[in-house]
Amino acid sequence: MAEGLKFINGDWSVGTNGAVERVTGKDKLSRDFEKMLITDAETPKNQTDYYRYNPRYGNYVNNTALFSNLPQKDKLNAVIELMYNSIQNYLLLQEERNNMSLAEVIADVAFDAYFDTYDPTKITIPIRILNGAGLELPQTEFEQRVA
Repeated sequence: MAEGLKFINGDWSVGTNGAVERVTGKDKLSRDFEKMLITDAETPKNQTDYYRYNPRYGNYVNNTALFSNLPQKDKLNAVIELMYNSIQNYLLLQEERNNMSLAEVIADVAFDAYFDTYDPTKITIPIRILNGAGLELPQTEFEQRVA
């Protein structure tokens, strides 16, 4: 079973005993998946200047330059395709690991994507995840700007 540090609003969570808290199981899966959603994947135009443990980790949805010249309806389709690709890549990375419990493995992931009714430059993406132990994680909602 893998474990990781617990973060709350981007900061390490420190318990009452003064120790940095850790997460495992479905909580780690939730944390790792949400981190993947906010991490830009490395591309030839997005090279990092530091060592990345896995340069394939992350997503391409945050690359707003991909949407700049597209008509509105095509922006939504592009975000959906990039989400599918990001999730597929994440699943492939999970398959390469051999230290994960069933609670940390994605068995099923489903999402929807739609334009915000008040802000046509924002796409909302609610995501539902079922882990390998058959537990549904709390729904994640990811928002992406496309302008």
